[in-house]
Amino acid sequence: MRKIYFLGVVMSLLIGFSVSADEYYIVGDMTGYNAPKDMSEIEREKYALTDEDGDSVYSLTIDIPQNKFNFVLFKGLTDWNSQDIYRAEETFELIDKAEIQLTKNMSQNISCSNWIGGEVQLDFDAKTERLKIYNKSIESEDILYLVGAPTGYVEPTIKNEDSFENAKFIDADGDGIFKGSFSIPIDGFEFCFAKGLNGDSTDYIVPDNAEVVKFDFDGKYFGTTDIANTPRYWINNELEIACRVTFIYDSTANTISFSSDTLNKSKYLYLIGTPSGWSAPTLDFEETLKKWRLVNSEENEYLYKGDFEIDNSQQLIFMFYGELTGWDGGSYGCEVIDAPYEYEVDENGIYRGTIVKGKGKWAFSQWPSSKLYVEVDLLNMLVKFSSSTASVNKPCEDETKIFLDSTKKLYIQAPRDKIEYEIYDIRGQLMISGKEKVANIRHLLPSIYFIKVFDEKNYYISKFIVR
Repeated sequence: MRKIYFLGVVMSLLIGFSVSADEYYIVGDMTGYNAPKDMSEIEREKYALTDEDGDSVYSLTIDIPQNKFNFVLFKGLTDWNSQDIYRAEETFELIDKAEIQLTKNMSQNISCSNWIGGEVQLDFDAKTERLKIYNKSIESEDILYLVGAPTGYVEPTIKNEDSFENAKFIDADGDGIFKGSFSIPIDGFEFCFAKGLNGDSTDYIVPDNAEVVKFDFDGKYFGTTDIANTPRYWINNELEIACRVTFIYDSTANTISFSSDTLNKSKYLYLIGTPSGWSAPTLDFEETLKKWRLVNSEENEYLYKGDFEIDNSQQLIFMFYGELTGWDGGSYGCEVIDAPYEYEVDENGIYRGTIVKGKGKWAFSQWPSSKLYVEVDLLNMLVKFSSSTASVNKPCEDETKIFLDSTKKLYIQAPRDKIEYEIYDIRGQLMISGKEKVANIRHLLPSIYFIKVFDEKNYYISKFIVR
């Protein structure tokens, strides 16, 4: 009986050991997709999730390089023929932490699209098959939380952390610039940002004045910010439609920009008016309207260009449509109200002005030539109509030029003393604006940027590259 009892104890210990000895391995970009069976002992130790305390939660802390956050989870020392390979049931982005469901029946890898590199902790619960991922490279105070109407005016505390799960943003690369996007409800909004979930001691990123800043998102917004110990809101209680808003907060310059996703990004704009015989903006007239299309420029998805042969013996009247869905959709004109408005060209045969989402029509009693060259800038909501190739290719002033030196200072050479400029990234986000002729752009990341220089009469658009 003693021997049987002893054998039972040994069996129990072996069973207990076998359970606790289970291991899970990450296999993916960082491993060269070598299965655990093909890994070296050093690799197995590096990529193994282990259960140290027997609670069926297997953990690993590992550094994952940028663009390498793509893997699956293997159970045991197996190969790609194993039936115990876990994949993701849902996609995710990782700010400070994330939790996703794993399954053996999906083909989607465990992948993080916004990962820039750093240390993470992986906790896999073998009972629930859920994976918790913690970003160990950031601190809680480095996160901005959206506070106000979109998040139900919840107080920024650790207790309310779950309320901000989809409304938190980080400075991903440590340059002091926070980027993100969020949805605005249809019944208007009030919002600011909290730096950390610190309750009564929370610092808020707010408009830089004593009152709330009221504005809409039919285009863009740029302003300075302040840090306060109580909320102060950007506000609009008369929003007609819900929309998604992107923002860039520069903590070093104390500036913030917002823009909505309501800008037209279709491949073409269509000129509708006397030159096109007032053909309706519908698919029935698509073939007719092909010769009246403006096309995206290669440099800027918001800039549309077209050149047309017209009959200038009659009054020129026209507007634009971004889609062929009828008279009531996607119209752009000089005014909101549906009516013609008379304009004139300057001494060079050029007209420059603004464009809005509306049906107001530009009218010219006598266009100078049988040529019409058009540029429509839907980022800055500007238009330029020219009557010759010489005028269309001519900047607002021949002397307007920009120079970028080795210290990342941008010099603007313009004939007039009073100028203003705006600098946008390649996605159309406003990065910097000012009125001086020297712009310090040292905080801009290497990329292509666009600059608009303008005064009370003219504007000039160019692009430059920061390396």
